[in-house]
Amino acid sequence: MRGFEGRKCQCGADLDAYGDHVEVCSKLSAWSLRHNRLAAKLAEFVRQTVKVDSIMEPLNLVPGASYHRPADFYTQFPNEDKPWAQDVA
Repeated sequence: MRGFEGRKCQCGADLDAYGDHVEVCSKLSAWSLRHNRLAAKLAEFVRQTVKVDSIMEPLNLVPGASYHRPADFYTQFPNEDKPWAQDVA
């Protein structure tokens, strides 16, 4: 799944289009890597099967909390005013 163009890893390295750098980055833990991959796969599944917008929330959204995000991805349903925040536990 593409979508990492122009982004940087928390270690400062540039990410390639597929975000493959995170697999070898010493700054990211194995748990957060698995968690973020699962969240990305679920967002993609929702996009493809339900045919609605589903976008990943960027890291570093909350200042000073490098790994904290209010949600993992958002899903916008056609008849809803606000997107649904989806969190992967």
